[in-house]
Amino acid sequence: QPLCDEIVRLYNAQNTFIRPAPLPTPKDTANLALDRPVRVSSTHPECADSERMLTDGILAQDDPQDFWVHDPAEGKTAWVVVDLGESKAIKEVRLQFRGLYGQFWFVPSRLGFEVSDDGEQFAQIRDSDAVPKEGDEYSPELRVYEIGRKGRYLRLTLGPSQHVAPPYPGALELTEVEVYGP
Repeated sequence: QPLCDEIVRLYNAQNTFIRPAPLPTPKDTANLALDRPVRVSSTHPECADSERMLTDGILAQDDPQDFWVHDPAEGKTAWVVVDLGESKAIKEVRLQFRGLYGQFWFVPSRLGFEVSDDGEQFAQIRDSDAVPKEGDEYSPELRVYEIGRKGRYLRLTLGPSQHVAPPYPGALELTEVEVYGP
């Protein structure tokens, strides 16, 4: 019994290396965008194919290397289109922005939200400048944007980056895009 008690004490001790890693956050199956196809205006060449990470349900706190990067050489703004598979009522969109070194980095100056049934003609729903300020203390909570429309395709437009200094001036990044119905 003393050995078992010692193992339990060590296991429950803080800052030990025998404590197993925490389980990742379960994927939210109510998320209409989960594992759905994504198209983007560009992807940074050093992060090829990272757009698939936008709808994989993996949040920054579970994998800090799971994010998409826009290529600033392709333009100051970017867009992301999520195909929901069929027309669905969209109540809200939730976004997780990128954090590094305890601060928000590579954040757009504003956002636009549009929906479409055919993926060609988009109707503007709303614009928002309710985004984190570059350099503010990072928080992994997803930001919520009310939509209240129906559509198969959601297009998110990202305004110019707040990040203007090296490294990577003009880069835009997102960790996750989630879409929820009523």
